[in-house]
Amino acid sequence: MYTNSFYYICNEHVKVVGGMQSEPESGKYETEMKALVKLYGDVMKEEELKKYIYQNNGNVSMVIEQITTILLNQKVISLSHKNTIHLDIIFCTAKINRLLSKIQPKRKKLNKLRLS
Repeated sequence: MYTNSFYYICNEHVKVVGGMQSEPESGKYETEMKALVKLYGDVMKEEELKKYIYQNNGNVSMVIEQITTILLNQKVISLSHKNTIHLDIIFCTAKINRLLSKIQPKRKKLNKLRLS
């Protein structure tokens, strides 16, 4: 009698807990990822950071060096682009001033003719 009741208890809603072998490799570089997310989380996506950490086999210092180099190059390109725009504005302003200096004497002559 007890054997049958035990059988029914064991066959009903049994949930297996645990099983580390079936868990994916999410924790392989977990601490390294936390450090990188704290450093670069606002600049890069977590997937990109994972890609870098896996490419460098968990070497955080190499990842930091690579990402910092990339970000500095982007900053230099951005500054270069801003300087180019600034120089373009200066060039256009100088060109406008030259054109105005050519037009102003003609405008003065025209005003004199109108007044006379």
